[in-house]
Amino acid sequence: MKKTLLTLTLTLVSLIGFSQTYTWHSVDDCVTMNAVPSGNAVYVTSVANPDTVNPVANPNTSINVSSITSDSSNNNITFDLPAGITAGTNFSISFRFWTANAGSNNDGSGRMIVRMYNSSLGTGASSRLNLPVANKVGGEWEDYTYSETSLPDNADGTINGAGGYDKLLIIPSNNAVAIETLYFDDIEMNIENSYTTLPSEATLATDNQWYYNNSPDAFNTTVEGWGGGSDVLASQPTPTTNGNSSPTVLKFTRNDLDATTGIKFDQATSGFKYDEGDGKITVRIYPECNVAYGTPNLKIRARYNAAAGTQIQTDGTTDLIANQWNEVSLDLTDAGNQAGLTSDGIYNEVYLIFNQGVNIDTEGNPAVFYIDALQVPSAGSLSVDDFELNSFSIYPNPVKNSFKIDTNSSIETVEVYNITGRLIKTFTQENTYDISDLATGIYIANIKTQFGVKTIKIVKQ
Repeated sequence: MKKTLLTLTLTLVSLIGFSQTYTWHSVDDCVTMNAVPSGNAVYVTSVANPDTVNPVANPNTSINVSSITSDSSNNNITFDLPAGITAGTNFSISFRFWTANAGSNNDGSGRMIVRMYNSSLGTGASSRLNLPVANKVGGEWEDYTYSETSLPDNADGTINGAGGYDKLLIIPSNNAVAIETLYFDDIEMNIENSYTTLPSEATLATDNQWYYNNSPDAFNTTVEGWGGGSDVLASQPTPTTNGNSSPTVLKFTRNDLDATTGIKFDQATSGFKYDEGDGKITVRIYPECNVAYGTPNLKIRARYNAAAGTQIQTDGTTDLIANQWNEVSLDLTDAGNQAGLTSDGIYNEVYLIFNQGVNIDTEGNPAVFYIDALQVPSAGSLSVDDFELNSFSIYPNPVKNSFKIDTNSSIETVEVYNITGRLIKTFTQENTYDISDLATGIYIANIKTQFGVKTIKIVKQ
């Protein structure tokens, strides 16, 4: 993050008092605001900086910046502002912009118009707040600043009743003779955008079950790449324990060209009931910063045996914050999320789809995500017999050649998976289970009885 603009701002305000500013959009720092282009405007989150040397006195040395390209004078781009900036608020905003050539009203590359408005009131003349317009010098980076100790109301005086200003609109080429690409960088405001760090330990909701959680080594599901993704590695070192204490987590490297890809968690022989527990799928995600693909995002989906007609999924995608742990949930009980329900309400698959709609470059620039603490509702209320399922064990463990299972339940199948989730062996009920041909390491045994599936970690010596 370049601090030149911040330094200038603080120098100016030092005469009248200290004013802290916060970065809301800086591509190099993987901090980006949600942007929506209108008309035929084209917004690109990350492009190469067109000029790192001008002006000489205050160059913008960012490697990457954002751009807007329009084919008419009034196409625009809209950013989501921090919710509800009300009239009367002490407010400031600043950013940098660049065009190849000079522009002003009805001349050259035109002028830049900046406005604030409320999404429910719209952009009409009486609803919006016009910030100062900006002419363009051309061929060098310029500073745009706006500051008010008391933010004005809109012309109708209704902004606070509607919840305040929640949108920032930029028209890059107003009344231009020759429309050019507008580049911009380093949007800063005096409104804090610090995000609350998650508690280090994820909390398992009452009557929920861990589907995948490295902290207590709970792996009640097999894991595989889905929709083109295949690079899934379990028990990888965590990028940070700040916000999630598991020392090892699941790592997914998305390096394919499929626009819908991610991870499938499959509890094929049992499942979970969508309206038990808290009725949610909840997971922790850590996306590595990768400016080539913009803001990382996630879609959560549940199905039964891959049937699209049983699908429950988030409406759209949820934006993630790069380089920190995020916790995201899908409310399975929300009818708006349901394409259809199974007859018994049981689901056995969870899909995490990353950066949907984006084709990932396979030439050495993958998108990397870490996953942990995935929980889902339990299969239903437990009977006395169900509780007995929790009272059996595998012995000896660690295992040299074979193991036995101590239980009073009738075993239907025993499936042994490696740590990446690949099925290695399948047994029916036997006195001993021979794994002498397996390499030394950690394996997961899924033991199915008439009461459900129990998962136990095996250490093979």
